[in-house]
Order: sequence, then C-alpha cells, then structure tokens
Amino acid sequence: MTCAVRAIGPQGNGDQCSDAVTATISGPNYFDTTSATPGTEPEPDESMCSGTFLNWNSSPDIWFVFTPSTTTTYTFSTCNLDGYDTSMVLYEGSCSGLVQIACNGDAANPTNDCQSYYSEFESVLIAGTEYLVRIGGYGGLVGFGELTITSAGGSGGTTWYVDLDMPGGSGTSWTDAFQNIDDALSVATDGEQIWVAEGTYYPSVPSDPLDTRSVTFFIREAIAIYGGFDGTEIFLEDRDLSLHHTILSGDLYGDDDFGDNMSENAYHVISINNITTGSLTIDGFWINGGNADTSTEKYGGGIFVDASVSIPININACW
Repeated sequence: MTCAVRAIGPQGNGDQCSDAVTATISGPNYFDTTSATPGTEPEPDESMCSGTFLNWNSSPDIWFVFTPSTTTTYTFSTCNLDGYDTSMVLYEGSCSGLVQIACNGDAANPTNDCQSYYSEFESVLIAGTEYLVRIGGYGGLVGFGELTITSAGGSGGTTWYVDLDMPGGSGTSWTDAFQNIDDALSVATDGEQIWVAEGTYYPSVPSDPLDTRSVTFFIREAIAIYGGFDGTEIFLEDRDLSLHHTILSGDLYGDDDFGDNMSENAYHVISINNITTGSLTIDGFWINGGNADTSTEKYGGGIFVDASVSIPININACW
C-alpha cells in the first residue's frame, strides 16, 4: 500500500479566504494563480504600502493561513526565479472581519536570486494567532510562485540529517549524519526539519514490543521531514527528486518483489500521534510496503494519523 493515509480532513485549494492553505515556516509553500479567481473580500488598502506598485486591480488571488509558534518578527517573501510579478497582503482576524496589517507590491531590495519584481514585508506576529496571507499579481497578473516565511530566529530551528551510507553520527550535518530516521525523529522538536538522503529505510521502533509488525516511523512533533537528497545539498531547492529516491518501506523481510508475500510487513510505515499545535510536512518520499490487514490495524498502511492529531498535515511529492 503506497501513501495510504487516514487523515483528519482535506486542505483547501486557497482560491478563497475560507479555503486558505496552511503555510509553514519550513515550506515550501508553492502556489499557482493561473486558475484562481478574484476574491470576494474587499480590495487591499494600497495606501498602506504606497509607492511599492501593489496595483491589485481585482487580481486573481491565492490565500494562505499561517500560525506562528513564537512571538517575533517574520519575513514573508515571494522571491523565486521562476515566479511572476506578485502583490502580497497580510491580514489578521477572520475572513469576515479582515484587518490589514501589511502589504507590498515590489520589494525594496531587488536581487539576482529572485524574479525581477517580487513582494516582501516584515511584521511582528503573536504566537498562536492565525494570520492570512493574500497573494495576487501586479495589475491582475497570474502565474506560479512560492511563499517563503522566515523568522528573526532563522528558518525554523535545527535541521537534522540522515544518510544510511554514513556510519552514524550526531545528525547535525551531512558528514556527521544519523544512519537511520528513527534517531532523527527521537531528537527533532517542533519547527525543526529532517533531511533524508536517497536509499531505502525501514522502521525499527515498535508500538507493541511483542509484535514485530508494529514497527513504524513515529512522528510526535510538528516538524518537516524531506527526502530526495544525494547527501550534499545546502538548500532545500537543491534536491532533485527524479534522481534521488528516498524510500520508506514496511517490507521488513525485503521479499515483496518475489511474490505477494506481505504477511510480515509493518502495519504502518509512518504513524503520527499526539500533535496538537503547529503543522507537519512530509515531502519527497516513496512510501511502500505497509500492510494494515488486521481487525485492529486496518487503516493507513502508508501513513496512519491517530485521532489525537489536530494539526494541518502537508503531504507533498509522495509516491
């Protein structure tokens, strides 16, 4: 079973404020306004960012919702070389009572690392408060883009590294990477990231010590875990998912290729438990070999989400 998920509810498509997509500080938060429609909400107040060429003009727009985990200054940017000429607005409050707190058409400091015209602003946000980000285009332009959110303290805490070709280290760099994912999951805390190099990884932590099939990759923190690396990358966008496959497998005996023999496979490749704040991202993995085939373990062979979980879960580039 591949990427089978017992989830807590669908994510919106972001075309309307009420369907805002959850944005994470770890990202990536991609969007495409090509098929979007203009929002029914009032036009942004351009006087708040006059001189930055917001020029909303009934632009088709995409909405994100972001809930910061700490009170600090956050930077919102649509910088992406493949992006278009965006305009961006930040609100607090509900969709029916929006209060605009920031906006920008063109960033004050253009850079060769971005498209010619991108949007960027800073704002002090309060921990646990929901904020809405509205992204349109100059004069109604549309296209592909990426929303990046960073905090004054960095991009979201420590990044932990896993590479099965390494002997096993502290996990703080590619050259000193953990050898297995369970070690990284045991230390990663809310807001942190795990980067996993190519290769096939098997879970080793059981939920029931008397049942060998209960081993699973336990995720109990609001983290972002990414696969698809060759083990040298510095930036997330350096990954090439088509060349470097990171496989999470429940085929504990490694014999699924020799017939339909899955009776000993793990019930759940990934299990998500007891997360109530923040958000979770799983991105860039091939997930296979889970076999939830019993009366008590019958859901989520690929990914099982326990009823105790009440956060947005973003699953991207999953096969």
